[in-house]
Amino acid sequence: MNFPRKPVKKPPRLQRTLTCVLHRGGPRTQREYFLVQRPSKGLLAGMWEFPSMLLEEDSSEMEQRGALQAQVEKVLATPLSEKTVLHYIGEVVHVFSHIHQTYVVYGCTVPGRADSSLAGEDEGALAARWLTNSAFQEAAVSTAMKKVFKLYEKTESTESRSAKDGKRKRSPDGKSDKPHKSQKVKSGKEQSSGTKQLSLSKFFRPPIKREVEDGLHS
Repeated sequence: MNFPRKPVKKPPRLQRTLTCVLHRGGPRTQREYFLVQRPSKGLLAGMWEFPSMLLEEDSSEMEQRGALQAQVEKVLATPLSEKTVLHYIGEVVHVFSHIHQTYVVYGCTVPGRADSSLAGEDEGALAARWLTNSAFQEAAVSTAMKKVFKLYEKTESTESRSAKDGKRKRSPDGKSDKPHKSQKVKSGKEQSSGTKQLSLSKFFRPPIKREVEDGLHS
């Protein structure tokens, strides 16, 4: 008797997406992050995400930056200044039921005060908002975007600690406070080249030579 066979499940297709974590504001606790809302239909319908776009194959890093910057300017409805630079953060992998998604993450800081939740006043613009860290955690954000944000925060914390450590290790004149290894070796040699400590046995050794001379003269 023949039973129906279970259909072979197709492996998830590979997909790469450019994503930009865009923030404004000063201290980390006061920063706001820019998110856009996904379409009402399809994957992760209606959820919020950082500005993203599918990555075209065989594109250079410069082309990726240019395409992502154009996408950011589109959703912001304003061009970025020449001083604004998209810097590479890293990659995050998230597997959906049918998509093996890799997010290529960039970061960007834009000037502006963190005093408004709406991105713009144009009614025809894509739904977008500026959200604080706490508001981001409570918003309808996918697990994949939370992974992206976690990588961004981790990288920011590491860079901040490295910068503080670099300042702490340098004196006001810009030179390192820590002595060089060669200086330590030199000071050790100088100490060893000084006057040697006499052995106690020399103080208690009997004056043999003196006794012999006294015997000859007697």
